[in-house]
Amino acid sequence: MALPIFAELVLDGAEALGAGSIVHGVYEHFKEPVKKLVTDEAGKLVGNYARNNPGGIVDMSLESASTYRKMGPPRKPPRRTCR
Repeated sequence: MALPIFAELVLDGAEALGAGSIVHGVYEHFKEPVKKLVTDEAGKLVGNYARNNPGGIVDMSLESASTYRKMGPPRKPPRRTCR
C-alpha cells in the first residue's frame, strides 16, 4: 500500500528536479542581457526624473555622487618596489 505512494513521490521529485534544472539553465543563459537591460532602463528613468525635477533629492544625490567621483578622496602614489 505504501509502495505506490512512495513511487509517486519519487517521480514527482524527479520531475521537479528536471524542471528546476531547465529553469536554472534558462536563467543562466539570459542573466547578463537582462541585467544590462534593467540597469540601462533604471538609469534612464532616474536620469529623466532628475532632469524633470531639478533641485530635488534625486538630482542632488546624483550631483553629489558625480562630484565626489570627480574629486574623489586623495590617492597615494603607488609605492615603488624596484629601485
